[in-house]
Amino acid sequence: MPQLAAVTINDGKATPVAHTFQPRDIVSGVATLTEGTGIPIGENQLSFSIAKTASGRRNVKMKLIIPIVQDVVVAGISRPTVVRNTTVNVDLSFAEDSSTAERKDARALTANALNHALLASAINELQALY
Repeated sequence: MPQLAAVTINDGKATPVAHTFQPRDIVSGVATLTEGTGIPIGENQLSFSIAKTASGRRNVKMKLIIPIVQDVVVAGISRPTVVRNTTVNVDLSFAEDSSTAERKDARALTANALNHALLASAINELQALY
């Protein structure tokens, strides 16, 4: 069983920026990591869990939350406020008798699908496929 540790992931900028998510806590089997920004409400969050269902399936869930923070002036006082979030959910579900190779292939296919030119363009430009 892997121990929770920092995770560094590059973003999609022309010159990629590395984002390091540090372990925050594990509550009810959900590991949470955050990228410190100095403003706790503006921290990017990455969570990860694996749970076994009553039917024996193994559900893997990963969630990434990227808040957009702006200074908002209320009664003459400026304070950082989350104005919107980008949320990414990845849910994988494996049969109890799935092999390591099957799980590895599913993970790789998912990651590569997000990088495929057609799907990447549709996501980046918010254009539905026809």
